[in-house]
Amino acid sequence: MQPVDLIRREIGRALASTRQAFRGVLSSYRHRTNGGPMLARAEGLADERLADIEIMQQAGLASGLPPGTPVILLPIGGKTAQSVVIASEHGAYRVQVAPGEVALYHLTEPDCSVHLKAGRIVGIKCDKLEVTADSEIQLTAPIVKVSHDVQVRSASTPYSLNALLAAYNGHKHTETGSVTNGPDSTV
Repeated sequence: MQPVDLIRREIGRALASTRQAFRGVLSSYRHRTNGGPMLARAEGLADERLADIEIMQQAGLASGLPPGTPVILLPIGGKTAQSVVIASEHGAYRVQVAPGEVALYHLTEPDCSVHLKAGRIVGIKCDKLEVTADSEIQLTAPIVKVSHDVQVRSASTPYSLNALLAAYNGHKHTETGSVTNGPDSTV
């Protein structure tokens, strides 16, 4: 036997005894109190039950994976008990993206997403959009379009832009003992 064949055989034996990445299904997860990676319970496709395995996610992004989420597990050092979740897939409400586009979507709510589209367009779909800023919000655009009413709160009094426009468009003045007509042009 040639030395190369011996080396190949020994490498093959070593790889055969080392567990490779495998598929599984997440059953639950919990947050750590110290803020480290979330810990999950999962089941391997060979009915293996795994407990307290770490869910590794990209820094700055966190996903609360629903039960039944398919995952890819990587056994650190080839040991199943030391597995970590390195990828997940749950496409029930997946946003369809074109090449080069990116989307964030809610895993259990339909029509809840942020979609970075081609043409420098950002689409946001949701029931309610909450934006909180400590000092200001600045919109810089030639046109800002709103399909319905805009409500503005000054101190504790709310104002409706539609109500203000209606009041302006219908207002009249009392001058020299008579009442003027409304504005020549309305807004």
